[in-house]
Amino acid sequence: MAEDKLREEVKLLTKAMNAKELEKAINYLQSIVGKTMEEALTNPLYDDEELTEEDKAAIAQGKEDIKAGKIHSLDEIKRQLGDL
Repeated sequence: MAEDKLREEVKLLTKAMNAKELEKAINYLQSIVGKTMEEALTNPLYDDEELTEEDKAAIAQGKEDIKAGKIHSLDEIKRQLGDL
């Protein structure tokens, strides 16, 4: 779809939104425009789910793996795979 048609579609969609929906749309757009992935993940749009026991166990395991040095940076992995 052409850029001008896309912009028109966004205008039409936003006219039908209430204030709360507009706020969510703005937050979403801000999360994908001009932010790094780290910034977007640090400030997620919303997280309305409680952590499960499984989530908590996975987080604890991840923290243990970090302390034990069992992690690799994205750049390391790319080098190993030959993508850099």
